Amino acid sequence: MATEPLASLEVGTRSVKVIVGEFRRDGHLMVTGLGEVPSKGVRKGEIVNFDAAVSCVRAALEQAEEQSRTVIQSVYLGIAGPHIRSQENRGQTPIIPAGHEITEDHVEEALEAARAVSIPEDRVVVHTIRQKFIVDGRSVVLDPVGMTGSRLDACVVAIHGQENRVADMVRAAQTADVDVVDVAFSGLCSALAVMTPQQKENGAIVVDLGGGTTDYLVYADRAIVAAGSIGVGGDHLTNDIAVGLGAPALSAAEELKLRFGSARVTASEEEVVPVRSTAGAPASVYRRDLQLIINARLTELFEILRGILEERRLLSRLGGGVILTGGGARLEGIAELCSRVLGLPCTRGLPRDVSGLAVAAEAPEYATPVGLLKYAFRSGGNGGRYGLLQRLRDYLARRRARD
Repeated sequence: MATEPLASLEVGTRSVKVIVGEFRRDGHLMVTGLGEVPSKGVRKGEIVNFDAAVSCVRAALEQAEEQSRTVIQSVYLGIAGPHIRSQENRGQTPIIPAGHEITEDHVEEALEAARAVSIPEDRVVVHTIRQKFIVDGRSVVLDPVGMTGSRLDACVVAIHGQENRVADMVRAAQTADVDVVDVAFSGLCSALAVMTPQQKENGAIVVDLGGGTTDYLVYADRAIVAAGSIGVGGDHLTNDIAVGLGAPALSAAEELKLRFGSARVTASEEEVVPVRSTAGAPASVYRRDLQLIINARLTELFEILRGILEERRLLSRLGGGVILTGGGARLEGIAELCSRVLGLPCTRGLPRDVSGLAVAAEAPEYATPVGLLKYAFRSGGNGGRYGLLQRLRDYLARRRARD
């Protein structure tokens, strides 16, 4: 028996995607509808032209409704962008009387204290995810219920973003005449879609290579320990190619990247490839030059990731390696380059436990919208977090009043 249909919405830099799906009781997802249109008005995962973005959302919704034969009234919304940050926080509660058994109430009190994350007023917490508990400052455990102690500390990782940017995404969906049930970080959703239990157990990082941003989420010691978004994506590769090779248009540079691009530099110095050309522009370019440009930009991106992992002392805790997903994961040789720069094994991740429309299970660029549906299923399909959504609604109301 399947659940009621759920819908996810990803407003990306390259495309806007809507997926409709139903879940079996065992958590397997059956995709019944998909809408996808080229994105306009979005840059680096953030809205820069509101009306254009809303038009794209409407078009994607209409496609998904037609294919699924469902009227979409509400969606789960993915958010990304360089404004996304994560930080760890700790809260504690005393066990009274000291030395007695720790109960579920004690756990919730400690978690509530840990959720009181100190962030600037213009930012909003999107997730607070439990990591571990510490009993009496010594014993680190995943579940302390039933143990005895005098003090319980709860550790969480908080994922937060710029309030106005998150609110703009919510308003775009609402303007397209759908309600937003909940919002979730796109990197978290990608991880829900592609990670195996073994990878979580061993520690791993999911890297979602999108058009305008690269989202990441790190598991270590069986818990999420870091997440964020880097403002570099596939569009930066395309722009580098256009500038470096004198391509007549970004569309021609994009075609070069998709047809002949590689993250590895393997072509000979004599090999040339054709360019869709106009008057005064080159009709062909050296393939090695194309590969050098791509290799340089991606090496820089993976070095940024390596720096983040080294700063947090996480590299040695990632026995499960790197899982690449998103449209950029299709690029030839990218897994090998990532493995060389990070010094970790690297694989391409595809959505798991999905059937129905084959494209949703066979393409890494659908990891986020598929993961959004899995996030919705885990929350019971009805869970908007009232505090977060109400704060965003209040923010939008105040902004309308000022305008």
